[in-house]
Amino acid sequence: METQLKDTSERISNVEATANAGLVMAQQNRLQMANMIKQNKLENVMEISGISENKIHSSSNLKQLAIDTISSFAIPINSDDICKVTKKEIEFTRKSGQNIKETRLCVHFYELNKKVTIMQQKNKIKEHRDIYFNIALTHTNNYLLRRAKYITKGNNLRTGFYDCVVRVKKADGKDIPIYCENDLDELSKYVQSIQSNQSTGLAILQINIRGINKLKKFDKLKLLLSQFKTKPDVIVVGETKLKPLSPINIYNLVGYAKYFQSRSNINNGSGGGLLVFVRKEICINSIETASFGNTKGETVEKIKLNLKIQERRINLLTYYRSPHQSNATVFLSDLESEFQVSDSNTILIGDVNINILNDSNLTKKYTNLLSSYNFKITNNKITRNTSGSIIDHVLSNFTNQSAVTNHVINMASDFSDHNMILSNIANFTPPKQMIKKTIYKTDYKKLELKFDELASKSNLLVKTDPNEIANDLINITNEAIKQSTTSFVISFKNENFLWWSNNNCIRKALETKKKIASKLRKNRGNSFLKAALKEASYSLKLIIKYEKKKNMMQKFCCKNPKKMWKNIDTVLGRNKSHEVKALKINDELIEDRKEIAVNFNNHFIDSIEELVKDTSQTSIFDTTHNIQSQSLFIIPPDVNDVKAIIKNLRNSSCGYDKISTLHVKCICDSISPILQHLITCTINTGIYPDAFKIATVVPINKTGDIYNINDYRPISVLTTFNKIIEKFLYDILINFLEKNKILFKRQFGFRRKCGTEIAAAELISHIKECLDNKEKVTLLMLDMMKAFDVVDRSLLLASLESYGIRGKSLNIFKNYLDNRIQKVKIGNDLSQDRVISYGVVQGSVLGPLLFSLYINDIHKLRLNGQLFMYADDMIIACNHKSQNSIVKSIQEDMEIIVKKLKEKRLLINEKKTTFMIIHSPFSKITPCDEIILSNGNCIRRVDEARHLGLIIDKHLKWDSHCDKISSRLSYAAGALWKLKYRLPLHVKKNIYHTLFESHLSYMSSIWGSASNTTIKEIQIIQNRALRNVFNIDRLSNRINMYTHLVQNCLPIRALHFLNTASLIYNTINRNIHCNMLFKHQNANRTLRHNRDLHIATSKTNYGSTNIYTLGSKIYNSIPADIKSLKHRHAFKWALKCSLRNEKFISGCFNNNYLKQFKQETSFF
Repeated sequence: METQLKDTSERISNVEATANAGLVMAQQNRLQMANMIKQNKLENVMEISGISENKIHSSSNLKQLAIDTISSFAIPINSDDICKVTKKEIEFTRKSGQNIKETRLCVHFYELNKKVTIMQQKNKIKEHRDIYFNIALTHTNNYLLRRAKYITKGNNLRTGFYDCVVRVKKADGKDIPIYCENDLDELSKYVQSIQSNQSTGLAILQINIRGINKLKKFDKLKLLLSQFKTKPDVIVVGETKLKPLSPINIYNLVGYAKYFQSRSNINNGSGGGLLVFVRKEICINSIETASFGNTKGETVEKIKLNLKIQERRINLLTYYRSPHQSNATVFLSDLESEFQVSDSNTILIGDVNINILNDSNLTKKYTNLLSSYNFKITNNKITRNTSGSIIDHVLSNFTNQSAVTNHVINMASDFSDHNMILSNIANFTPPKQMIKKTIYKTDYKKLELKFDELASKSNLLVKTDPNEIANDLINITNEAIKQSTTSFVISFKNENFLWWSNNNCIRKALETKKKIASKLRKNRGNSFLKAALKEASYSLKLIIKYEKKKNMMQKFCCKNPKKMWKNIDTVLGRNKSHEVKALKINDELIEDRKEIAVNFNNHFIDSIEELVKDTSQTSIFDTTHNIQSQSLFIIPPDVNDVKAIIKNLRNSSCGYDKISTLHVKCICDSISPILQHLITCTINTGIYPDAFKIATVVPINKTGDIYNINDYRPISVLTTFNKIIEKFLYDILINFLEKNKILFKRQFGFRRKCGTEIAAAELISHIKECLDNKEKVTLLMLDMMKAFDVVDRSLLLASLESYGIRGKSLNIFKNYLDNRIQKVKIGNDLSQDRVISYGVVQGSVLGPLLFSLYINDIHKLRLNGQLFMYADDMIIACNHKSQNSIVKSIQEDMEIIVKKLKEKRLLINEKKTTFMIIHSPFSKITPCDEIILSNGNCIRRVDEARHLGLIIDKHLKWDSHCDKISSRLSYAAGALWKLKYRLPLHVKKNIYHTLFESHLSYMSSIWGSASNTTIKEIQIIQNRALRNVFNIDRLSNRINMYTHLVQNCLPIRALHFLNTASLIYNTINRNIHCNMLFKHQNANRTLRHNRDLHIATSKTNYGSTNIYTLGSKIYNSIPADIKSLKHRHAFKWALKCSLRNEKFISGCFNNNYLKQFKQETSFF
């Protein structure tokens, strides 16, 4: 590539040198002409061309000859109007390359107005004449033409030199002649009027007229348009009911061009139809019309226009689809094919007869398709009042979706049962203002040297007071950072700079092309310049392509993943600021950031204190009968332990002390002995440093009202040094709890070897076992109000003591919880400090574990059902064949739980606490919408509920969960479509695995056994996403996509197989904390199947898809050499590689995928 670019550059230089040699004479002529313009007012001069050479040379009175020539056109002129007349030999080159020599008369007028009047009258004479009145020096000086082109640039006005006068052609066919500079002023006013009319953007009116073939309706439409102050630029009329042979010429609107598409079937062409009117001032680059459908005759009409508005191209797609389900597949297929070739400035308008307010399968497929190609429905109001539906849509894939605004206009019932939609596409231009930003750059080698120097002077290793050591450590570290950090200010515009703006190669090639193009405009017949321009254009194209690819590789091949993802977010437009700009307090809008921070801090703490007041002041719950005989002894760490903790810290935000994790990691060797000494002093004295108890809180909006203080949640940011000590205490505490088996076995939250998938798998397995035994299962899902924030610390310390945390260990945790301080940060402004008296520490690694211990004894209550916990999420599952029995059991369990939580001073949110009866769709249940408690409060019944990101429905079919997954995956596929041609392949793979496969794979071992109908839509979206990643045609073979290409991707059924097998492997080998038991087959003699799992018998489909049955079959089908691998990562990688064979992938797309495991068929 570099050699080719070098050769191209050399060729351009040679051609340019040759062209320069041929332009010496032309440059001399231009200099002479410039002197003439200075000496004479040539704007008062008119040239007369076309008079024969003999007549001019033989005439003794050139002034009389000029008067006779002008008078021959019946234009009045006096001898006193002319100052003088001279003759001039002129030579010029036509566009065709022909050299012309001509003698002209130069008529010098005393007044400019006289010249303009004569030329205007000559311009009105339509008969062809051989004699022309020209603007002075037209062929050698294009001043007026250049000025006119500059003024009309970007306004769809054709500017050129016609009939010896500069003319500006308007859209209506008329032109504006330019005779002098005064006319340029008038042209500027005209262009400004156009821009003011277009300042609101492109206005599109959409209406379903239900039969424009009735001329009365067309007359009503014209009457309606006459009431608009500003006429719409485009009018889309749907369901015209015009036949292919209808007299379309009678449907005209003044000032509009029309485009028509009727149904192609003459016998069945009375319905449907599409008619689009476009203002004549709008330039249309291309037009496509089509009508298609199925064998039954229901069709879809389409008109596609490519519009040009102020240098901006917009693709306008208009559709009318009849309300028949039979043509839905054809419509969606055509829509996808249009989306694949559309650019980022496409808008779709039409009556597609798909109600987005419904939850039908067609609506889901339609919305998923739109999201997969980055299209959004911009209108959300009812468009058909009779059915209360939104079936007329306005879609766009604009980067700035706010550029499209819609207004729904109610229509008279006798005109149409559809409302009109007036859409406006604004001319969005981001403000170009200079922004200054301060950049801080730290020399990390210098930082380590400065820290060693300052630490050696402070004698930190001699001190024993943890507070003194912590304060000195913070000061020393900050001073070292300050001395090793330099700052500088950069200025940039508030827009995304073009990536090639500072590229010297592109800039040089672009300047070369501009120079050659400029010379060619002045010498149009020069063949050398034409060849040079063509060569320069091709060279520039190659250089841009090469440098763009090089720039992308530099951006996204960096070793810093955080920086790479920041670049990806910039491309996706996901860099959104979370800073609060304003807040509404007591109907008063507050914009001062300091005041906003104070209000947030008071709200977060006062709301907790209000909740605590509502709890009953009961005595501390007696836990003496649960006292743990073993006690926790905290042994001080060594330096290597501290180093290991520092190296494993995540690079997250720094606390109030502004010491980041990266700073600490860079001075790890120097600071580890000091931190080890600090931790040892903390253990010996039982004092947790006060400097590490300060939390900085950042409010984050919960997708609600940005001005409502109740729609924000606090995110606590702790200091890096605090995280190190907390991690040490967590490791000590969790080891003690696991060793003594203190934690509840079905408490899966924030424990080692635990996760959400294990917690959900145990719950679903238990439910399926009950359903397979023909029992009904009732889930009671409890929701606690701000459980982590309202923890009573005295009760927590009592619980810790009963579990064996005593003496100095208990003193450390007591001091750790006391005198916690919180401040809110908005931008660079901080609120005042406030003491937190309740709750565990938010944002800490210790907080969730301490909360688990706080509610750990709940599992010892005598409940009718089984308790499943994940931190503060609690579910009680009761099973019984009688519905009345399980409802009664749930009611009793709820009373017991509420009483226990009151003793813990925790509050149940009864509005969000619900219950659900899970049963087979074939079993009947009696209506039971709520359970009434003894205090008179009610718990409502739901048909589906979310637990740990998994949507559980009353029949355990996973339809709702798969719909949610489809929606999320469609947005991810849309992001991949947006990046399809902009990023390298390896970066798109990373995005696929992060944004797409992470959602697809999450809990797929549970919901991946759903029916083929449910899985099919997800598989379509996955295929679409992978085609975007690998730039594959949408009609390519899907099996080859997963088997033959070099990629690390599996279809959804294969992911279900992989994750299920991995879950069982980890359970058997005790790699995870799981209570499920998988038994091996028993045999009296050694057989090859002895290592296989026992397959549980099943009576229903629930049992056959349970992990003990389907999971065991999956695990047994895996080759023995893979199952014998010792490490879980090796097992998963080997299994993933073996699954990528054509036989297995074909089976994943088979509708009998789940039934294949009943046979003894091997896929390997």
